[in-house]
Amino acid sequence: MRARQNNRFSLLPQPPPLAWK
Repeated sequence: MRARQNNRFSLLPQPPPLAWK
């Protein structure tokens, strides 16, 4: 899990990972 780029991935059209929540 890369929490460093979690914010970046959040902007993507992909579904938010459980870890992010």
